[in-house]
Amino acid sequence: MSRESFRNHADRLRANGIQAFREEFQQVKSRVTSQPGYKNRYTPPCEVVLSRNRYSDIRVLDDTRVKLQTNGNQDYINASDITIDEIQEFKNIKYISAQAPLPEYFDEFWRMCWENEVPIIVMLTPWSEQVENGRTRQKANVYLPLAKTETFSCRAFKITCMDIEKRSTIHGATVRFLNIEHQGEARAIVHVLFVNWPDFGTVVDYESYIEFHKMVEELRAGTPYDKPTLVHCSAGIGRSGTFIAIDMLLKGAQLPDFVHFNVAMLVGHLRNRRPGMVFTVDQYSMIYEIIYYVLFKESFSHGTSTKVDQMENDNDVYSRSLS
Repeated sequence: MSRESFRNHADRLRANGIQAFREEFQQVKSRVTSQPGYKNRYTPPCEVVLSRNRYSDIRVLDDTRVKLQTNGNQDYINASDITIDEIQEFKNIKYISAQAPLPEYFDEFWRMCWENEVPIIVMLTPWSEQVENGRTRQKANVYLPLAKTETFSCRAFKITCMDIEKRSTIHGATVRFLNIEHQGEARAIVHVLFVNWPDFGTVVDYESYIEFHKMVEELRAGTPYDKPTLVHCSAGIGRSGTFIAIDMLLKGAQLPDFVHFNVAMLVGHLRNRRPGMVFTVDQYSMIYEIIYYVLFKESFSHGTSTKVDQMENDNDVYSRSLS
């Protein structure tokens, strides 16, 4: 889909309101889950698998999950390899989409980063969020040092925060430059935290959000491009999937002859790698809005969405409480 074809298609969706986005989004979900043998691809549940999942119904596909370099089912971690070989321009763009690590398995999380030589971690959830009735729900456990010079240890890994930086133009973003040590070897890794993205919802300040993507790209400059960017929110599907979809299309937008501005196709590919990627219809339409704005320098809105739209249940397997 060329830029102009994308514009025409997006304008048609916008003219028909949120229902048009909902229908296309539902078609994407159904097209993926109705593939022959799709349900057989899930990693079989066992004690190790169930104990390492943050949420009981956020499951991974066995043929796309990241496997730790160990024996037997101890290789399991709730994380998925996100590569899209079907599109030439995306073949060398690699991500890992993961849940926020559980305290008992911080070592496995850092082992995954080490074994895959991850140069940057993009975290898209605050540690906790306010929910209904003023209550607070924990979305992630602290798995790294938060203060400068502070050290965080977990079995085989020692992580030190070397420096902290906050970008004044990107409200809600904090960058930590980390040093990770393992068996006498040390590596640098960057951790980027972005908290201005509500669970199940979308960002409000698109200019700042686009700057956030640019910042991540700048921080990746100089690192091996064949190594994956690790992205996580709480469950590793909603905000993480939306970020990855937008990031891939923004990279495509930098290429003069790029003709794959097909949001439905891309989200389908992502869901074929990790179930539930891009969780709500509002997150799905956010991809259109951001890319439309970047390509044509025009604001794009399908109208005012309701709270029901923002919290719409993803009917394939996931419950409302889990983003």
